[in-house]
Amino acid sequence: MPVVYVSNPKCGCSTVKNSLKQAQAAHFRRRGIRFEHLPDPHLADDCLRRRGLDRVDLDGRVLISCARNPYARVLSAYLDKVVGDGYANYRELQGRKPANFEDFLETLHRTPPAMLDPHFCPQHINLGLPGVTYDAIFYLENGAALQGALEALLGSFDFAPFAPHSRSAVQKVTTHYTPRAIELAWRIYAQDFDYFGYSRDTARVAEAPGAYRSTQGIVPLKDEAQLAPSERTASLKGAIRYQSLIERRLI
Repeated sequence: MPVVYVSNPKCGCSTVKNSLKQAQAAHFRRRGIRFEHLPDPHLADDCLRRRGLDRVDLDGRVLISCARNPYARVLSAYLDKVVGDGYANYRELQGRKPANFEDFLETLHRTPPAMLDPHFCPQHINLGLPGVTYDAIFYLENGAALQGALEALLGSFDFAPFAPHSRSAVQKVTTHYTPRAIELAWRIYAQDFDYFGYSRDTARVAEAPGAYRSTQGIVPLKDEAQLAPSERTASLKGAIRYQSLIERRLI
């Protein structure tokens, strides 16, 4: 598959992974390769590993990811991961259940951004920006652009929705965002708002800034160019090696 997708939590990653996994499975079936296809997109890529197939090389592939309006994303993370008993799983909360969404944001604001869990962490940090260069970072609010790009790359592609963690955050923005909560979100995710071009007006939380963001900036709707394999994945290799060294506690 000529696509490398970098996961960005709370940006539709479950559905994108599920869709790409099913596309990969269909590709193997067409080649007569049998494998045990596990239904959960968050499990290891059984298409490549469980049958002893080599890991796909990164070279000559399109490097993509997805972004989301920071207001909706952090609210979705709060509703999904913190409300109820989930707060105990996140060290930045230090075992304390936030009184409300605003209180939760106050805690995030006091925490160094790079120390936040990936569900709460600013997206530019999750994606390794600006060190990693992407062919396209699509907007969750404009699924049609991602669908069209992947159809062109893969010949056929269908979204396979898988959203057990969806919390309909867009519809709940007005009930959770106080003036102080808006200010805190601005401060925590300032670079995300600026880099991805999202409006700071909560009334525009469902709007996509464009078709996608490329190395040239935000590509306007209906001005998308057909994506093609590039050398962008070279920048990802360094990030993967660095993360691997950290996980092995060598640096």
